[in-house]
Amino acid sequence: MAKTSCEIILCFFFFILSFRVISVSAQQTCDNAAGSFKPNSTYDNNRRLLLSTFASNVTAQNGYFNGSFGLGTDGVYAMGMCAPGAEPDVCSNCIKNTAEGLLQICLNQTDGFSWSGEETICLVRYSNKSFSGLLGLEPSNDFFNVNEIRKEDQKEFDSVFDDLMIRTIQGASSSVRNNSNSLSLSGKYYAKDVAPEPVYGNISVVMQCTPDVSSKDCNLCLERSLDFYKKWYNGKRGTIILRPSCFFRWELYTFFGAFDSINARHPPPPPRPLSPPPLKTPSVTNQTNITKKNDSRISGGTIAAIVVVVVVTIILIVVGLVICKRRKQKQEIELPTESVQFDLKTIEAATGNFSEHNKLGAGGFGEVYKGMLLNGTEIAVKRLSKTSGQGEIEFKNEVVVVAKLQHINLVRLLGFSLQGEEKLLVYEFVPNKSLDYFLFDPNKRNQLDWTVRRNIIGGITRGILYLHQDSRLKIIHRDLKASNILLDADMNPKIADFGMARIFGVDQTVANTARVVGTFGYMSPEYVTHGQFSMKSDVYSFGVLILEIISGKKNSSFYQMDGLVNNLVTYVWKLWENKTMHELIDPFIKEDCKSDEVIRYVHIGLLCVQENPADRPTMSTIHQVLTTSSITLPVPQPPGFFFRNGPGSNPSSQGMVPGQSSSKSFTSSVDEATITQRRRKSYREIDIQYSPHLSSNNLMLTSNILNLHVPQPSRTDGLDFSISSAQKCGKTGLFKPNDKYDINRHLLLSSLASNVSARGGFYNASIGQGPDRLYASGTCIQGSEPELCSACIDSAFIRVIKKCHNQTEALDWSSFNEEYPCMIRYSNRSFFGLLEMTPFFKNYNATDFQVNLTEFYQKWEALMLGVIADAISSPNPKFYGAGTGKIGIQTVYAFVLCSKDISPWNCSRCLRGNVDNYKLSCSGKPRGHSFSPSCYMRWDLYQFYGFIEYRASPTLPREKGRISELSDDGGKISTRNILGITVALAFFITVLLVLGYALSRRRKAYQEFATERRSMTTYGTAPPDDGKRLYSYLH
Repeated sequence: MAKTSCEIILCFFFFILSFRVISVSAQQTCDNAAGSFKPNSTYDNNRRLLLSTFASNVTAQNGYFNGSFGLGTDGVYAMGMCAPGAEPDVCSNCIKNTAEGLLQICLNQTDGFSWSGEETICLVRYSNKSFSGLLGLEPSNDFFNVNEIRKEDQKEFDSVFDDLMIRTIQGASSSVRNNSNSLSLSGKYYAKDVAPEPVYGNISVVMQCTPDVSSKDCNLCLERSLDFYKKWYNGKRGTIILRPSCFFRWELYTFFGAFDSINARHPPPPPRPLSPPPLKTPSVTNQTNITKKNDSRISGGTIAAIVVVVVVTIILIVVGLVICKRRKQKQEIELPTESVQFDLKTIEAATGNFSEHNKLGAGGFGEVYKGMLLNGTEIAVKRLSKTSGQGEIEFKNEVVVVAKLQHINLVRLLGFSLQGEEKLLVYEFVPNKSLDYFLFDPNKRNQLDWTVRRNIIGGITRGILYLHQDSRLKIIHRDLKASNILLDADMNPKIADFGMARIFGVDQTVANTARVVGTFGYMSPEYVTHGQFSMKSDVYSFGVLILEIISGKKNSSFYQMDGLVNNLVTYVWKLWENKTMHELIDPFIKEDCKSDEVIRYVHIGLLCVQENPADRPTMSTIHQVLTTSSITLPVPQPPGFFFRNGPGSNPSSQGMVPGQSSSKSFTSSVDEATITQRRRKSYREIDIQYSPHLSSNNLMLTSNILNLHVPQPSRTDGLDFSISSAQKCGKTGLFKPNDKYDINRHLLLSSLASNVSARGGFYNASIGQGPDRLYASGTCIQGSEPELCSACIDSAFIRVIKKCHNQTEALDWSSFNEEYPCMIRYSNRSFFGLLEMTPFFKNYNATDFQVNLTEFYQKWEALMLGVIADAISSPNPKFYGAGTGKIGIQTVYAFVLCSKDISPWNCSRCLRGNVDNYKLSCSGKPRGHSFSPSCYMRWDLYQFYGFIEYRASPTLPREKGRISELSDDGGKISTRNILGITVALAFFITVLLVLGYALSRRRKAYQEFATERRSMTTYGTAPPDDGKRLYSYLH
């Protein structure tokens, strides 16, 4: 009896570990081919309004509702339904969550649908065309269980399976309501059934069609799904196929609670004896018949399995405790007592409960709302996004820094609110938005005459001088730019956004950081290249601001002069050298300014942007020379980030096309981007496979070639290699520089960084008409930091423009600073949703892995397939996966990434193709990359992307004869021993939990005691230097 119990427990845990359950909690399907709309357009608003009513309408109509809203091209048609018999609250929650998920994922597609649910199944579908009564077979989505029916059982299994499927399709496609308790159309075309199977227990199936289609069309839709399973997934232990008009799912277990009242039609016969499983691969079948008759001993494999289960349980418990503790710590943000803390209800009342009408804007921090307190004070409220990964650091940093500052040229923090998950900052309301709102808008720039601009420069000077010298703290802002300068009703400047500010000690003059955070163009050279910042870093940013204010030009744009491309700083320097400074002055202020005075201001700006920080003046000196015209200014040295173009330079190589005048510019980078300094790595050899459809001459692989010392296999430091980017320029067509297609290319690609990072890591769009139409997409890792994604996409954009001068299509798989992967792609043809595996190219380290090749192939392939399965696993495929496993004495890390517009099935096909290509051409190489337009794969001997969690691969079977080491008695251990070990491990877990709880309580008590004694928090050092951007609330 004890033996049987142990085997049951073992089988249960082994079943949990080895079987991947398929579920559909939320799976959205956006039809990219149907068309797109502009976000916040009339169609988008109609879509949101209509779907927001579905939860109540579907439940009010007994589980089925269809409707429309809007007229003409802005009209939206939608349908919602639940499975028959679903409780109203369950149905309502399912519809609500499904509709919200559809709005979040299908950002600009005119058609989309989602079959979702945990307790029940429900459907939400919308379109810009009426689809009532029409059969919808595409687009479709499909999922499968990675485990398979054993070949020796397949024939008998198929016999039971086929009979069940035919019976269920006939039942579902019947026009009779298949649920007697259902009074609505939701009961039509719905069927569920269970059939006993001798080996695998019961087969459970649910099928449903939308009630608007005919019985014949329902039958056709379900038969198509069954045929699809037979063609692609036959032999898998479960499948889900989702189509606009029907739902098809079967499993070897019950789901949705749909089978509570159903029993198998016949009791299952006793299972036949199973032969011992082979030792090839880990499988669920490894859990059967491991004892002999009248033998009270259990094999060494059993004890090993139980030990693994217990160890995994311990790890999960510890990880759970750590996660809970971190979440709790995140909620316990300690803030200075001198700041006013507002009640959440007060802020909700002031902002109309954060109504859209009061919304001012949004950024990486979250959203910003205008409000009015009961005393009539107007306020601006920053609301930290609940999905913001690092925003709490900036939240605390800004409260800590701004609470200690009071100056007319600094935005005043009135207080904060910290209740539950809500984290809010309350500022004085500044009505005229930010400087860039006026300065870079041709229609508003005329409001900034020279007197106003001079006043703005003076106010910024006084504000920075206060931060550096006159306040009780020495503060380095680190993110001075036009969008962080707000203007009050009288156009007086106020410096905002202190999320990146650092506090210096009294005698401190410089600091270093491994993480460089800021805005390209405004950051000083020593900060970008060495992570070194000081007061002179702010001086550099201030100098760039002066040049922007006087010229009305963005520093992030490129300008052409004398046939050469220049950034703004270089452009101004060349005007200075040519003594043609009058060309820089904004035409809007030329008439009402004194030319000598303006040129003196430009002179001061050039002094601020000199390359050597020691040559730059301090803010006190700048204030003096701005207010005293009699002080003689020194001659400026060449600025940092000076474009030293030679006579033979090609302007297009810098992102420009020839023939542009000095007044014309293209924005070449996104305003906000984060760069991170990391240790450079090198690689030994690059091997490239070319596609006949693309020009091999245009393939560029950027690398740093270093001499490598190859150590023993136990060390990996000297074996590191990397690829920073790979561009492929097509030869399917060419365009003329500066034509409409080229302009569309610059416009769309320059917006990818912000759009991809703001939309969870994927964005595709098109621009233009006819032959000038351009399609583009960008891919990052879902859920990663927006700043890393934005910087990677931005750098890829610049490289593609630089290398692919006039090709109508190109792609770039990049590895930003060798720590973050991303992809951008453009073409004159639509490739959205298409699986494209060519061109394929690869690179690898030349050193061979010193292991048995047979063993290497088996373990390496098992690792890669496990990572691929993780990337496409339902219910919400991530389209990326990461894992680690042992090969010989080395630990190998693997990572895969797919473009999110292809299906999970095509993602798997693309990545498996990369695996096959590696086996054919890179045999035994321990590290490498492989790329194609639709997917990316990398493996190495170190954890190359530090922000990703690498899951351990499944334990591979041990060789024969190894288990005997566990026991001297034929590899068997007695039941008494197994029970003793289990009890001991259980006792160990209990002691560990009790000890951890006691330590946690003790630490909490100490913290409470320390808090009571502390009357005020003092911050003498800078806050942590990582996290997301905290945007200006009017940006």
